[in-house]
Amino acid sequence: MNFDLSFVMVVVGNDAVTKNSIGIVAGKIVEIGDLTGSAAQEIDATGLHIFPGVIDPHVHFNEPGRERWGGALQRAPRPWPAGGGTCFFDMRLNSSPPGAGGESFDLKRQSRRGNRAGPTLPSGAV
Repeated sequence: MNFDLSFVMVVVGNDAVTKNSIGIVAGKIVEIGDLTGSAAQEIDATGLHIFPGVIDPHVHFNEPGRERWGGALQRAPRPWPAGGGTCFFDMRLNSSPPGAGGESFDLKRQSRRGNRAGPTLPSGAV
């Protein structure tokens, strides 16, 4: 396989921390280990580390309804992808209306538009 880009770096996996190569095609990691092809661009990132993406199962963004509070969805998660975040579950702390049905989930989904923090998985309580 030919790669657009490859890195040589430390890979932190489930069972081991190893120096490995990472092959990327069209912006996606497609191979980790001893790469089976060549790359258009190779980067020696020795000394740097790559970790699995972070999934945060418990965050509070207080919208819709309380956007003035600190956890406003439109501004709070912007650094999230830079820190390795890939997905978060938004717990409806003090949203108005509370997350107790399909309509309130639709409002939450609409309030998230334009945010590029990754997948948001809204949750709620009855």
